[in-house]
Amino acid sequence: NMCVRTLENCMMETYMDCPYYEQLQFAMDTRLEALFTYAVSRDAALARKALIDFHYGMQPEGLTAGKYPSVYLQILSTFSLHYIYMMWEYYQQTKDMETLRMIRGDADRILDYYDAHIGENGLVGRLGFWEFVDWNPAWENSGGMPEALLYGTRDSSSTIINLMYAYALDCGAKLMEVFGRTGLSAEYQDRKARILDMVETLCWDPEKGMYREGPVYQQFTRHAQAWAVLNGMKKGEKARGILAAAIADKECLTCSFSTSYEWFRALDAAGMYAEMREALQEWIDLFELDCTTCPETPKGARSENHAWSALPMFEILRTMAGIRPGENGWQQMMIAPHMMDLPDLSGCAVTPFGKIDFRYEKTEDGWQYALMLPEGTEAEFFFEDGRTEKLCGGESYCIR
Repeated sequence: NMCVRTLENCMMETYMDCPYYEQLQFAMDTRLEALFTYAVSRDAALARKALIDFHYGMQPEGLTAGKYPSVYLQILSTFSLHYIYMMWEYYQQTKDMETLRMIRGDADRILDYYDAHIGENGLVGRLGFWEFVDWNPAWENSGGMPEALLYGTRDSSSTIINLMYAYALDCGAKLMEVFGRTGLSAEYQDRKARILDMVETLCWDPEKGMYREGPVYQQFTRHAQAWAVLNGMKKGEKARGILAAAIADKECLTCSFSTSYEWFRALDAAGMYAEMREALQEWIDLFELDCTTCPETPKGARSENHAWSALPMFEILRTMAGIRPGENGWQQMMIAPHMMDLPDLSGCAVTPFGKIDFRYEKTEDGWQYALMLPEGTEAEFFFEDGRTEKLCGGESYCIR
């Protein structure tokens, strides 16, 4: 309820970062707000409008405005990557080819801007404008920019930003593949592979068992490890290894609310659900502060209603209830509950084809899962022991 209230307060004629402090549609905030909206609503109209707004905000340099519409121009160079992530996620949710056909060229312009800023070391260097990543207290003096950009060499590079760029190349490649632009898709995948190879060569620290924040800057962040997992650089035990190392290292910078989505996705990919439950405690502790909405940052927030922080509403449905689209979208779903320490969970998950009613309960004989899928859909149910079961829409199931 706290998360939904937070999101609703930030949905007006546009998405807004917060309802009173700035009231602006920032690309990074909006991408997360759209994802949270998809979890509880079939209505993607505001997400579509946001994409078109960012299209109108494209600048001659090849980046979109960091916030749009706005009375004055402000460019956050990293936020253009979130615009590309949002394009692909919007396609997965809606299959709206018409809207994406209108804006897909923006992805190529943004990716070309990044490609033009690759330095002699083979990595993206300084991008110009505001290279914001997170409101981590350690980056207070740099305005949320990774310090590797400011205190390294002339060709300083941020591991985080390079891995964000690689992930955007992957999203762009999949988007172009959908439109039959296989040559451009292959080019993006080649560029992604080169970036990942250089990060592996220049930024891996074997002593720490993590990626440092740039080739020459001895700082370690959970952000870099998460993006490495999301880009497939480390899988299985190796993925769990770098994420566990990031948790154990007290000097490793943590993710604020704004970047916790990627951290949680990495934990999910690595199957680290106990660690995810521990991370959720930051939101649970907000109740002790009498919060009724989610603040911008866990402590010392300027805004106490900031929708990029409404992450638990997404995790309850996509991770705990485990209801998510399959590789080809919502017609073939994946249902893989991870209940963590909950004894039961019931509710309704929304898909573009209708709602899924679910109730999970731990009994003396083990877990019992009751589900009702919408007509015209299929799902594969994944048990935590590795077993699977096929489900068809329009039927009720009681699975043990």
